[in-house]
Amino acid sequence: MAHTVYKTLKLYGLRGRVVAINCNNASNNDTMVDELERLHAEDGFEFKATEAQIQCIPHTVHLLALELLEFIGAVKRRMLLRVHIKTQLDDGNSDDSQDPEVILQEVLSAIEKLCKIIRAVENALTHTALMLILDVKTRWFSTHQMLRT
Repeated sequence: MAHTVYKTLKLYGLRGRVVAINCNNASNNDTMVDELERLHAEDGFEFKATEAQIQCIPHTVHLLALELLEFIGAVKRRMLLRVHIKTQLDDGNSDDSQDPEVILQEVLSAIEKLCKIIRAVENALTHTALMLILDVKTRWFSTHQMLRT
């Protein structure tokens, strides 16, 4: 993969001009960026893999959300592994051997648990903090507000 990317950079005259590469969190992307650094160095161009690689924020947030769901007990570890496998499949890193109906059932179960959590949070937030409205001489409307509440 790195050789194809490097050939493309070379074709368009972009060697030495790449500032950052945004990748998902797959380990093969780490390998690719390291190889790009080596290829750039061979041709005398500066490219630092550690400075150039930017992890994809949506992928990172997705992984954090899965960890949170596991922590609060909304999903089981087994389901997280299946979601991880599905993510790898979507990224083209694996072959699909999971039954989609089983995955769907587990996802629906997780969604139901999330709905329960959301309802509990919404019910806990029904108490609104009230503030006393004070009468201020210079604001004629404050007396009206005091009388109305």
